[in-house]
Amino acid sequence: MRSVFRVCCFLIFTLLGRAQPPKSIESLPEQRWIYKPFQGRFLEPTALGARDCYFQASDGVRLNAWYLPAPPGRPTVLYFHGNGGSLSTMDRTLGQLRRANFGALVVDYRGYGLSGGKPSEPGLYRDGLAAYDYCRSLGIGPNRLIVHGQSLGGGVASYVASQRRCAALILESTFTSFPAVAAKVCGGGLPGRLAFLAVHTQYPTRARLASIQVPVLVIHGDQDELIPCAMGRALYAAASPNARRLWIVPGAGHNNLRGVAGADYSRRLQLFWSDVERNRF
Repeated sequence: MRSVFRVCCFLIFTLLGRAQPPKSIESLPEQRWIYKPFQGRFLEPTALGARDCYFQASDGVRLNAWYLPAPPGRPTVLYFHGNGGSLSTMDRTLGQLRRANFGALVVDYRGYGLSGGKPSEPGLYRDGLAAYDYCRSLGIGPNRLIVHGQSLGGGVASYVASQRRCAALILESTFTSFPAVAAKVCGGGLPGRLAFLAVHTQYPTRARLASIQVPVLVIHGDQDELIPCAMGRALYAAASPNARRLWIVPGAGHNNLRGVAGADYSRRLQLFWSDVERNRF
């Protein structure tokens, strides 16, 4: 009961504080809950067959990405990771995309890895658009570009897909909106309702799907302990009925979905791309 009381008090004061705009988004206390970056590097891209890339966001922040060229005629995945880790933890991701015969550009948001700046929702949107534009500068056409977001990255991916042309969108273990996640973490009831109202960060993934007309693949574990599987199903329901696929991975949680899915993960991505390429939607 004491912990619930503390959460309620904190959220009440946070909610009251919304009447005064913050000095900066990056200074909000909620930023420390949302973003858990690993800074620096403990794995080199060359070990994974990728190359180091640097480019700037529209506000001048320098960003780091790893690029794995696609085989001829195959798509490239513009990949946005979750709220923790960095590029140095992307070895499994790049390996699975390579097994699917895909290329990839995997991006570290501002404040992560060797990228500059501090993370925030507007900042990550700028990073997403800068990464998309960098893909285009590499000669990757929109009809060969899949935008893919995992967890928090789904909020960035859905934004990019709503602002730029692409071939398809993949949302993996992604929430409907950040306030909905905050409400769930606080356990529902009064703390949950206060959390929903108090947070500034939004990432309105489900709402954005109404404006996204490209094929959408939603992947979610049915045992996800952080972002309920019901949110994945809600994203699927919000996508265009004529251009959507849903894959619920039995027994998968939030952080072990790839391991539980095993070789089926790459196979499912290949099948999805085959449907996109042959216009089977």
